[in-house]
Amino acid sequence: MAEKKVIPDEIDRMVEKVYFSNKDLLKNFKEIKKIAVENGIFPASLHNTYKEFGKRKLEFTVPAFNIRFLPYHTMRSIFRKAVEMEAGWFIMEIAKSEIGYTGHSPLMYSFLVLASALREGFAGPVFIQADHFQLDRKKFFENPDE
Repeated sequence: MAEKKVIPDEIDRMVEKVYFSNKDLLKNFKEIKKIAVENGIFPASLHNTYKEFGKRKLEFTVPAFNIRFLPYHTMRSIFRKAVEMEAGWFIMEIAKSEIGYTGHSPLMYSFLVLASALREGFAGPVFIQADHFQLDRKKFFENPDE
């Protein structure tokens, strides 16, 4: 896959447009994800790592950041420092309770994470996690669309 040249001002404009209008969020998420993947950034899962932690085969921690305020700028600073320090894994997560008072849907949060990583020249796995989400089995089967 050929890398698409990243133009920082274009990413900033896209984020500003989407963040403040919520317009075309899904379309822009797909676009930013495509560009991110073309530049070596890929959403990843810690599922297998957690399984190994459970078996006590791994002994390290993976920090998680719950970014609530100025998410794009805060996430950018985290990715900038990660690039500078050649940091290992870290998670960007949003708790279910945070969605309401921040206005950051999981899709918006994911969009901002990938845009921030791309804007700061990060490459590698990006861990985006929903924190404190759970399904109520009974409610799910009563109304699965809700």
